[in-house]
Amino acid sequence: MENRLFLFLACLLASLQWTAAFAQLSRSVQVIVAPVESRTLSQQREFLGSLLANESVVISASVSENISRILFNGGDVVAAGSLLVELRHAAEDARVNAAASAVSQAKAAYKRQQSLHAKSLNSDADLDLALANQQAAEAALELAQAELADRMIRAPFGGVLGIREVSPGAYVSAGQKITTLDDLSSFRVEFLLPEDALPGWNAAPNLRVRVPSLNDAEFSAQAMSDAVALSATSRSLRVRAGISSPSTAGLRPCLLAVVQMSGEPRQALSVPEAALIPRDGEQSVFVVVDNTALRRLVTVGARDNGAVEITSGLKPDEQVVIHGAAKLRPNAAVTVLGVYDGTIPLAEMISSAGVQP
Repeated sequence: MENRLFLFLACLLASLQWTAAFAQLSRSVQVIVAPVESRTLSQQREFLGSLLANESVVISASVSENISRILFNGGDVVAAGSLLVELRHAAEDARVNAAASAVSQAKAAYKRQQSLHAKSLNSDADLDLALANQQAAEAALELAQAELADRMIRAPFGGVLGIREVSPGAYVSAGQKITTLDDLSSFRVEFLLPEDALPGWNAAPNLRVRVPSLNDAEFSAQAMSDAVALSATSRSLRVRAGISSPSTAGLRPCLLAVVQMSGEPRQALSVPEAALIPRDGEQSVFVVVDNTALRRLVTVGARDNGAVEITSGLKPDEQVVIHGAAKLRPNAAVTVLGVYDGTIPLAEMISSAGVQP
């Protein structure tokens, strides 16, 4: 009798243990994990930018006047100093001639005073006054010549002219656009650099520029300058790089460019990007320890080909959840159905392991 009772109790205990284990298994969350690994990061990143001509300017008048002659057509290639537009300047011509005559008279008067002074026939004051008159006449001539030059609009540098915006005889106001001038002998690219990419920029990175509209033509580039201060809204830095290429044929200002920035490869701890859980401006992951999910805050660094650098919060060989985290709560029980190592696509692992969506 006692043996039968003992056997019954033993069977009941085993049944209860099995039932508890089944209940625990049914409450656990099925997940796929990946190990925290040390890997070589290429530190290659891409940014969208725009091409800029070496020099670019809007040609405009500095004074308001009617146009008397236009000496260019849109698309012309001009040299520095080339005359592009003449404004009406008859009055300025007359003032220059009058000022030039006054300079001649003042020089002759000063020369006579010098001759008389050498013979002690005049005073020092007379000589000084003659010199002052000459200098005043020369200054008046320079002023008249400057006013005339304002009516002669010239190219400040060599380049290609844009569309002509005015016609002969038209009245133009000071600052009104006449055309554009771009120096296409070389190009620069301007783009916004995120805050976390600043260390790579400061380390003189290797830059490549790709232009999608030109069949993905590629050019090498060198860092040139930056805006010093970051944007308060985007936390990014406006930077420029010079394109170094013997031929820039086909390039135009404002073309879309893709800038590839790469630094020296380095070793770093990393996990798949799928492990990250962004929340309230922080990044966290679930670490599996003894079939229990523990939430861990982490600090992330560079991203590379689906992996993200972890600068703090994780140790090598720990396992993080990369699928199933949406159902997890801190200290939840988990059942690991697979370990992702990159050899099999994650989607295929999920399908073959039968992980519940």
